Amino acid sequence: MKKALLIVLASLLLVSGCTKKRPDPSEVFRVDGFDRAEPFGDIPSELRGVIEGNLFSVRSGGEKSFRTRGLYPACGRVAVIETSADGAAVKLYAADGKLLAERAVQEDTRRSACFACPTEDGGFIYVLGFMDLQLVDGSWLSDGGICSKVVKCGPDGGAEWEREFPRLTHRAFLRMIERDGAYYFFGEYPEAPRDSYDHIVMLKLGADGTELARNTVAGEDFDSIRRVTQTEDGFVLHIDSQSRSGDFFPIKGEKGMHCSRYFTLAVSPDLEKKEMELAKQDYFYGSMLPVGVIRGSEIYYESVGYEVPGYVTLALECGGYVLIVSENNTGMYEMTPPTVSAIWYYTETVYSVFDGEGALVCRRAYDSTPDYDGIRKAFYERQSGAN
Repeated sequence: MKKALLIVLASLLLVSGCTKKRPDPSEVFRVDGFDRAEPFGDIPSELRGVIEGNLFSVRSGGEKSFRTRGLYPACGRVAVIETSADGAAVKLYAADGKLLAERAVQEDTRRSACFACPTEDGGFIYVLGFMDLQLVDGSWLSDGGICSKVVKCGPDGGAEWEREFPRLTHRAFLRMIERDGAYYFFGEYPEAPRDSYDHIVMLKLGADGTELARNTVAGEDFDSIRRVTQTEDGFVLHIDSQSRSGDFFPIKGEKGMHCSRYFTLAVSPDLEKKEMELAKQDYFYGSMLPVGVIRGSEIYYESVGYEVPGYVTLALECGGYVLIVSENNTGMYEMTPPTVSAIWYYTETVYSVFDGEGALVCRRAYDSTPDYDGIRKAFYERQSGAN
């Protein structure tokens, strides 16, 4: 149960912390004037199972049965990582909500399910990523070594292959792109397990999991990957970096200490680095993962193109319709513990359906607020050392 509580608190901190950095946070998090999504129209038969079943909420349940859910769309399907006190599972859904496959995930104190992605062959890939943690005796999990695992599953959910990656944490697997029969991973790695600079790592795996190529992008300071876009001859990495050496370069006019700036780097299909350029804007504003693919183009939360309440978590095409799923704040919880550096919000999952012309067809909302009273009670019991 303590693990479940930590998951809950971590997810709440993550949502609040990340959204405050978005270009227009006032549209997502407000301190007054909260609006609930009003029901509208009739649900299309193709999407009735998804919407009435509330299948794509990012969280649900009370303090004891609380579930956090990561949504990862690709290939017209959605991989869902579901984490609760009972363990973790990866579920694969069709756009109409049909459950295609399910696999229990064996997490432990060293590795947790941190990423998943549907694959073109009807299966999916998921990652058990290493996450460092300080133990009661003052030691760290990383003292015993760092290792993450990639698991490829077939359409029935059975494992086809597993590959371990020593010295790489969960941060190395922030994004996966399947291309020309290969699986590409993009992410970050630390110079040392703790208190070190982060840099960028790229992996290319074959259809059987064999590592075909690996490369890094690094300078003398912090380097962060923000997005990966595909081109005809490879990829473009969008990077925020404080480095001015190594794979980066000094910027004319800078004096003394310098801050993070936005760079782009072209990369070949074999992960060979081409030309590093300074972007026209100072910083990259946007998300790493797309929320879906609409009319053949990847869609990100900040540029969905449809007006919906709250923060977009998923965009799907189904039966001539576009389904946009979002999480909407409906109010502030009145008794957030003062030692928690985040605001706890009452929330709802909103399903908005649009036709081919972009007109709203229907909308439904379901409460997704955690049992804050129970979480708060457990939080204070932990603070006081109670069992």
